[in-house]
Amino acid sequence: MDLRRLEHFVALYEQGTFHKASEAVHLSQSALSRSIQALESDLGIALFDRLVHGTVLTPAGRLLLPGVQKMLADAKDLRRQVELFTAGDLGEIRIGTSPTPGAVLLRPLLVEVTRSRPDLHIDARIGSNADLVVGLQAEKFDLIVLDSTSLETPGGFEVEQLAPQEGGFLVRHGHPLADRQEIVVEELASYPVAGVGSTAAFGRRLVDALGPRAHPSLLITHFCDSYQVLRDLALRTDAVILSLYSILQEEIEAGLIAPVIMRLHAPMPVGYYAMVRLAHRSTSPALELVQRSIRGVFDGSREVCGASDLGGPTIEGHHGNSRYEA
Repeated sequence: MDLRRLEHFVALYEQGTFHKASEAVHLSQSALSRSIQALESDLGIALFDRLVHGTVLTPAGRLLLPGVQKMLADAKDLRRQVELFTAGDLGEIRIGTSPTPGAVLLRPLLVEVTRSRPDLHIDARIGSNADLVVGLQAEKFDLIVLDSTSLETPGGFEVEQLAPQEGGFLVRHGHPLADRQEIVVEELASYPVAGVGSTAAFGRRLVDALGPRAHPSLLITHFCDSYQVLRDLALRTDAVILSLYSILQEEIEAGLIAPVIMRLHAPMPVGYYAMVRLAHRSTSPALELVQRSIRGVFDGSREVCGASDLGGPTIEGHHGNSRYEA
Protein backbone atom coordinates (compact mmCIF):
# COMPACT_ATOMS: atom_id res chain seq x y z
CA MET A 1 0.00 0.00 0.00
CA ASP A 2 1.34 3.40 -1.05
CA LEU A 3 2.10 5.46 2.06
CA ARG A 4 1.89 8.67 0.07
CA ARG A 5 -1.74 7.98 -0.78
CA LEU A 6 -2.45 7.28 2.89
CA GLU A 7 -0.82 10.60 3.78
CA HIS A 8 -3.10 12.27 1.20
CA PHE A 9 -6.12 10.54 2.78
CA VAL A 10 -5.27 11.90 6.23
CA ALA A 11 -4.48 15.35 4.85
CA LEU A 12 -7.86 15.57 3.10
CA TYR A 13 -9.62 14.49 6.30
CA GLU A 14 -7.73 17.09 8.35
CA GLN A 15 -8.15 19.97 5.86
CA GLY A 16 -11.70 19.21 4.77
CA THR A 17 -11.32 20.43 1.18
CA PHE A 18 -9.23 19.43 -1.82
CA HIS A 19 -8.00 23.01 -2.14
CA LYS A 20 -6.56 23.22 1.39
CA ALA A 21 -5.30 19.62 1.35
CA SER A 22 -3.50 20.06 -1.97
CA GLU A 23 -1.65 23.05 -0.53
CA ALA A 24 -0.74 21.06 2.59
CA VAL A 25 0.79 18.19 0.60
CA HIS A 26 2.20 20.40 -2.18
CA LEU A 27 0.17 18.86 -5.02
CA SER A 28 -2.27 20.25 -7.51
CA GLN A 29 -5.93 19.61 -6.73
CA SER A 30 -6.22 17.31 -9.74
CA ALA A 31 -3.18 15.26 -8.66
CA LEU A 32 -4.55 14.95 -5.14
CA SER A 33 -7.94 13.91 -6.48
CA ARG A 34 -6.33 11.21 -8.61
CA SER A 35 -4.37 9.95 -5.58
CA ILE A 36 -7.52 9.66 -3.45
CA GLN A 37 -9.40 7.95 -6.31
CA ALA A 38 -6.55 5.47 -6.77
CA LEU A 39 -6.60 4.65 -3.03
CA GLU A 40 -10.36 4.13 -3.08
CA SER A 41 -9.99 1.93 -6.16
CA ASP A 42 -7.29 -0.16 -4.46
CA LEU A 43 -9.46 -0.64 -1.36
CA GLY A 44 -12.68 -1.10 -3.28
CA ILE A 45 -14.56 1.38 -1.07
CA ALA A 46 -15.38 5.07 -1.01
CA LEU A 47 -13.54 7.00 1.69
CA PHE A 48 -15.08 10.44 1.26
CA ASP A 49 -18.42 11.94 0.37
CA ARG A 50 -17.80 14.88 -1.95
CA LEU A 51 -20.05 17.75 -0.90
CA VAL A 52 -20.49 21.24 -2.32
CA HIS A 53 -18.45 22.91 0.40
CA GLY A 54 -15.91 20.14 1.06
CA THR A 55 -15.51 16.47 1.91
CA VAL A 56 -16.51 14.28 4.83
CA LEU A 57 -15.50 10.75 5.68
CA THR A 58 -17.77 7.89 4.77
CA PRO A 59 -18.46 5.23 7.44
CA ALA A 60 -15.66 3.18 5.83
CA GLY A 61 -13.36 6.19 5.97
CA ARG A 62 -14.11 6.73 9.67
CA LEU A 63 -13.38 3.04 10.33
CA LEU A 64 -10.02 3.12 8.55
CA LEU A 65 -8.79 6.52 9.77
CA PRO A 66 -7.32 5.46 13.18
CA GLY A 67 -5.47 2.52 11.62
CA VAL A 68 -4.09 4.69 8.82
CA GLN A 69 -2.92 7.34 11.29
CA LYS A 70 -1.17 4.68 13.35
CA MET A 71 0.43 3.19 10.24
CA LEU A 72 1.79 6.59 9.21
CA ALA A 73 3.08 7.27 12.72
CA ASP A 74 4.78 3.86 12.76
CA ALA A 75 6.31 4.54 9.35
CA LYS A 76 7.63 7.89 10.56
CA ASP A 77 9.12 6.22 13.63
CA LEU A 78 10.67 3.53 11.44
CA ARG A 79 12.28 6.16 9.22
CA ARG A 80 13.62 7.88 12.33
CA GLN A 81 15.08 4.63 13.62
CA VAL A 82 16.77 4.03 10.28
CA GLU A 83 18.25 7.54 10.40
CA LEU A 84 19.54 6.95 13.93
CA PHE A 85 20.91 3.53 12.98
CA THR A 86 22.67 5.00 9.95
CA ALA A 87 24.21 7.69 12.15
CA GLY A 88 25.36 5.08 14.68
CA ASP A 89 23.03 6.42 17.38
CA LEU A 90 20.74 3.40 17.64
CA GLY A 91 21.10 -0.37 17.86
CA GLU A 92 22.67 -2.98 20.14
CA ILE A 93 26.30 -4.05 20.14
CA ARG A 94 27.19 -7.30 21.91
CA ILE A 95 30.78 -7.37 23.18
CA GLY A 96 32.64 -10.21 24.84
CA THR A 97 35.96 -9.68 26.58
CA SER A 98 38.32 -11.56 28.85
CA PRO A 99 39.00 -10.01 32.30
CA THR A 100 42.18 -8.04 31.62
CA PRO A 101 41.25 -6.27 28.36
CA GLY A 102 37.79 -5.81 29.84
CA ALA A 103 39.31 -3.93 32.77
CA VAL A 104 41.16 -1.68 30.32
CA LEU A 105 38.24 -1.20 27.98
CA LEU A 106 34.77 -1.35 29.45
CA ARG A 107 34.66 1.65 31.78
CA PRO A 108 35.98 4.23 29.26
CA LEU A 109 33.96 2.67 26.43
CA LEU A 110 30.68 2.75 28.34
CA VAL A 111 31.33 6.29 29.56
CA GLU A 112 31.99 7.46 26.00
CA VAL A 113 28.94 5.69 24.55
CA THR A 114 26.67 6.91 27.34
CA ARG A 115 27.75 10.50 26.79
CA SER A 116 27.78 10.57 22.99
CA ARG A 117 25.29 7.84 21.97
CA PRO A 118 22.76 7.50 24.84
CA ASP A 119 20.31 5.45 22.70
CA LEU A 120 22.94 2.93 21.66
CA HIS A 121 22.72 -0.26 23.73
CA ILE A 122 25.88 -2.11 24.80
CA ASP A 123 25.66 -5.69 26.07
CA ALA A 124 29.12 -6.47 27.50
CA ARG A 125 30.02 -9.88 28.93
CA ILE A 126 33.26 -11.15 30.49
CA GLY A 127 34.48 -14.70 29.95
CA SER A 128 37.43 -16.93 29.21
CA ASN A 129 39.15 -16.89 25.82
CA ALA A 130 37.67 -20.28 24.96
CA ASP A 131 34.13 -19.27 25.90
CA LEU A 132 34.42 -16.02 23.98
CA VAL A 133 35.53 -17.78 20.81
CA VAL A 134 32.68 -20.29 21.07
CA GLY A 135 30.23 -17.46 21.69
CA LEU A 136 31.48 -15.53 18.66
CA GLN A 137 31.18 -18.60 16.45
CA ALA A 138 27.61 -19.04 17.70
CA GLU A 139 26.99 -15.34 16.87
CA LYS A 140 26.23 -14.44 20.47
CA PHE A 141 28.72 -11.57 20.13
CA ASP A 142 29.30 -8.96 17.45
CA LEU A 143 32.95 -8.80 18.46
CA ILE A 144 35.26 -10.05 21.19
CA VAL A 145 38.41 -8.58 22.74
CA LEU A 146 40.87 -11.06 24.23
CA ASP A 147 44.48 -12.08 24.80
CA SER A 148 45.91 -12.62 21.35
CA THR A 149 48.99 -14.59 22.39
CA SER A 150 46.97 -17.76 22.90
CA LEU A 151 44.42 -17.09 20.17
CA GLU A 152 44.08 -19.75 17.54
CA THR A 153 42.57 -18.19 14.46
CA PRO A 154 40.64 -20.70 12.38
CA GLY A 155 39.20 -19.58 9.08
CA GLY A 156 36.24 -17.30 9.35
CA PHE A 157 37.70 -14.76 11.81
CA GLU A 158 38.86 -11.19 11.24
CA VAL A 159 41.55 -10.36 13.80
CA GLU A 160 42.81 -6.84 14.50
CA GLN A 161 45.71 -6.41 16.90
CA LEU A 162 45.31 -3.61 19.42
CA ALA A 163 48.04 -1.43 20.93
CA PRO A 164 50.14 -3.48 23.41
CA GLN A 165 49.82 -2.69 27.10
CA GLU A 166 52.65 -2.49 29.65
CA GLY A 167 52.26 -3.74 33.19
CA GLY A 168 54.06 -4.90 36.29
CA PHE A 169 53.85 -5.23 40.05
CA LEU A 170 52.24 -2.46 42.07
CA VAL A 171 51.87 -1.57 45.76
CA ARG A 172 50.09 1.07 47.83
CA HIS A 173 51.69 4.38 48.72
CA GLY A 174 53.82 3.88 51.83
CA HIS A 175 54.42 0.18 51.20
CA PRO A 176 57.92 -0.99 52.26
CA LEU A 177 58.74 -1.76 48.61
CA ALA A 178 57.36 1.48 47.20
CA ASP A 179 60.53 3.58 47.39
CA ARG A 180 63.11 0.88 46.83
CA GLN A 181 65.06 0.17 43.69
CA GLU A 182 65.67 -3.06 41.78
CA ILE A 183 63.64 -5.44 43.90
CA VAL A 184 64.38 -9.10 43.28
CA VAL A 185 61.59 -11.63 43.03
CA GLU A 186 62.50 -13.28 46.34
CA GLU A 187 61.85 -9.99 48.16
CA LEU A 188 58.58 -9.60 46.30
CA ALA A 189 57.54 -13.09 47.37
CA SER A 190 57.87 -12.16 51.04
CA TYR A 191 54.52 -10.37 50.65
CA PRO A 192 51.20 -11.77 49.42
CA VAL A 193 51.03 -11.39 45.65
CA ALA A 194 47.71 -11.22 43.81
CA GLY A 195 46.77 -11.28 40.14
CA VAL A 196 44.35 -12.62 37.57
CA GLY A 197 44.59 -16.07 36.06
CA SER A 198 47.17 -16.05 33.28
CA THR A 199 48.09 -18.02 30.18
CA ALA A 200 51.00 -20.44 29.97
CA ALA A 201 52.74 -18.05 27.56
CA PHE A 202 52.52 -15.22 30.10
CA GLY A 203 53.95 -17.49 32.80
CA ARG A 204 56.94 -18.33 30.62
CA ARG A 205 57.62 -14.66 29.87
CA LEU A 206 57.39 -13.80 33.56
CA VAL A 207 59.97 -16.49 34.36
CA ASP A 208 62.22 -15.10 31.61
CA ALA A 209 61.98 -11.65 33.18
CA LEU A 210 62.34 -12.52 36.86
CA GLY A 211 63.57 -16.10 37.19
CA PRO A 212 61.97 -19.47 38.05
CA ARG A 213 60.54 -18.24 41.38
CA ALA A 214 58.30 -15.84 39.39
CA HIS A 215 56.17 -18.53 37.78
CA PRO A 216 52.55 -17.66 38.68
CA SER A 217 51.98 -21.07 40.24
CA LEU A 218 54.77 -20.29 42.72
CA LEU A 219 54.54 -16.51 43.09
CA ILE A 220 50.84 -15.68 43.10
CA THR A 221 49.13 -16.08 46.48
CA HIS A 222 45.65 -14.98 45.43
CA PHE A 223 44.12 -15.41 41.99
CA CYS A 224 41.16 -13.13 41.28
CA ASP A 225 39.66 -12.05 37.95
CA SER A 226 38.32 -8.78 39.41
CA TYR A 227 40.71 -5.88 39.08
CA GLN A 228 38.47 -3.85 41.39
CA VAL A 229 39.12 -6.42 44.12
CA LEU A 230 42.87 -6.39 43.35
CA ARG A 231 42.89 -2.59 43.55
CA ASP A 232 41.18 -2.62 46.93
CA LEU A 233 43.51 -5.34 48.17
CA ALA A 234 46.55 -3.25 47.26
CA LEU A 235 45.15 -0.10 48.85
CA ARG A 236 44.14 -1.77 52.13
CA THR A 237 46.96 -4.28 52.73
CA ASP A 238 50.63 -4.90 52.04
CA ALA A 239 49.75 -7.21 49.16
CA VAL A 240 51.55 -6.74 45.85
CA ILE A 241 49.34 -6.90 42.77
CA LEU A 242 50.21 -7.73 39.16
CA SER A 243 48.34 -5.54 36.71
CA LEU A 244 48.48 -3.53 33.53
CA TYR A 245 49.34 0.04 34.40
CA SER A 246 46.46 1.42 32.35
CA ILE A 247 43.88 -0.34 34.53
CA LEU A 248 45.12 1.61 37.59
CA GLN A 249 45.93 4.81 35.73
CA GLU A 250 43.93 7.07 38.05
CA GLU A 251 45.40 5.55 41.21
CA ILE A 252 48.97 5.81 39.84
CA GLU A 253 48.51 9.43 38.79
CA ALA A 254 47.00 10.24 42.21
CA GLY A 255 49.98 8.67 44.00
CA LEU A 256 47.81 6.06 45.71
CA ILE A 257 49.49 3.11 44.02
CA ALA A 258 53.02 2.89 42.66
CA PRO A 259 54.85 0.46 40.37
CA VAL A 260 57.52 -1.67 41.99
CA ILE A 261 60.95 -1.20 40.40
CA MET A 262 62.15 -4.74 39.73
CA ARG A 263 65.54 -6.10 38.72
CA LEU A 264 64.85 -7.97 35.50
CA HIS A 265 66.74 -10.41 33.33
CA ALA A 266 64.52 -9.49 30.39
CA PRO A 267 61.64 -7.04 29.84
CA MET A 268 58.42 -7.70 31.71
CA PRO A 269 55.67 -9.34 29.66
CA VAL A 270 53.58 -6.95 27.60
CA GLY A 271 49.86 -7.51 27.15
CA TYR A 272 48.86 -8.25 23.56
CA TYR A 273 45.16 -8.10 22.78
CA ALA A 274 43.04 -8.37 19.68
CA MET A 275 39.61 -7.38 18.49
CA VAL A 276 37.99 -10.34 16.71
CA ARG A 277 34.90 -10.53 14.49
CA LEU A 278 33.39 -13.14 12.24
CA ALA A 279 34.64 -12.66 8.71
CA HIS A 280 32.33 -11.74 5.84
CA ARG A 281 29.65 -10.27 8.12
CA SER A 282 27.93 -7.00 7.43
CA THR A 283 28.87 -4.27 9.87
CA SER A 284 26.80 -1.34 11.09
CA PRO A 285 27.62 2.31 11.73
CA ALA A 286 27.22 1.71 15.47
CA LEU A 287 29.62 -1.24 15.41
CA GLU A 288 32.15 0.79 13.45
CA LEU A 289 31.88 3.57 16.05
CA VAL A 290 32.43 1.07 18.87
CA GLN A 291 35.45 -0.42 17.09
CA ARG A 292 36.97 3.05 16.69
CA SER A 293 36.35 3.71 20.38
CA ILE A 294 38.05 0.43 21.34
CA ARG A 295 41.12 1.34 19.27
CA GLY A 296 41.17 4.77 20.90
CA VAL A 297 40.98 3.32 24.41
CA PHE A 298 43.92 0.98 23.79
CA ASP A 299 45.95 3.63 21.98
CA GLY A 300 45.33 6.07 24.84
CA SER A 301 46.11 3.45 27.47
CA ARG A 302 49.40 2.72 25.77
CA GLU A 303 50.34 6.40 26.03
CA VAL A 304 49.20 6.59 29.65
CA CYS A 305 51.13 3.54 30.77
CA GLY A 306 54.32 4.39 28.90
CA ALA A 307 57.49 4.52 30.90
CA SER A 308 57.69 8.30 30.65
CA ASP A 309 54.55 8.49 32.80
CA LEU A 310 56.00 6.16 35.39
CA GLY A 311 59.44 7.57 36.04
CA GLY A 312 61.23 8.58 32.86
CA PRO A 313 61.69 7.52 29.25
CA THR A 314 62.32 3.94 28.28
CA ILE A 315 65.98 3.57 27.31
CA GLU A 316 68.16 0.62 26.47
CA GLY A 317 68.53 -1.52 29.58
CA HIS A 318 65.26 -0.27 31.07
CA HIS A 319 61.66 -1.27 30.70
CA GLY A 320 59.04 0.94 32.28
CA ASN A 321 59.79 1.31 35.98
CA SER A 322 61.98 -1.80 36.13
CA ARG A 323 65.62 -2.38 35.31
CA TYR A 324 66.81 -5.43 33.45
CA GLU A 325 70.22 -6.81 32.65
CA ALA A 326 70.65 -7.56 28.96
